[in-house]
Amino acid sequence: MKATTAVLAVLATTFAAAQTTAPTLASCGAANVFSLCWSTEQVNRVGCTPPGPGGTMEQYYGCLCKSSGVLVQCFEQCRDSPDYAGQRQTWVNDQASNCRAAGAFAPTTTTTSSSTSATGVVVTVTATATPTGKASSSSAGPVIHIGKYVAAAGAAAPLAALLL
Repeated sequence: MKATTAVLAVLATTFAAAQTTAPTLASCGAANVFSLCWSTEQVNRVGCTPPGPGGTMEQYYGCLCKSSGVLVQCFEQCRDSPDYAGQRQTWVNDQASNCRAAGAFAPTTTTTSSSTSATGVVVTVTATATPTGKASSSSAGPVIHIGKYVAAAGAAAPLAALLL
């Protein structure tokens, strides 16, 4: 997986560096707006530099992911162009590659928390923060231990409330 990520990273960087001139979109009614959008974002994209001191690969690819998304939006000015779909798709693919690379370099954090009430009810919750920023909980969800019995929080909550 790391080798694949490294290859994707190199390809995404090479592709991003090669695509600095605005694509030509025939019959675009708002070509001037498209060009302004494109050139403004290219200036911003220059700020997406490979990590140096204090920088990370996650930040670098996150910056490219965001920038590619803005470039995709620039194409909305030229929906009337017969070149719209193909040219836009190139940048949709670029955005997806950069976002995947950013996620591959993002840390994953898992936290487990337990608490015990005065009556001996133990509640344990495990949560994992993923690279996409979406949280997930353990497959069983919160579990309540009541004496020698174990039940999912939803099923045991009414009983636990009586014991507290």
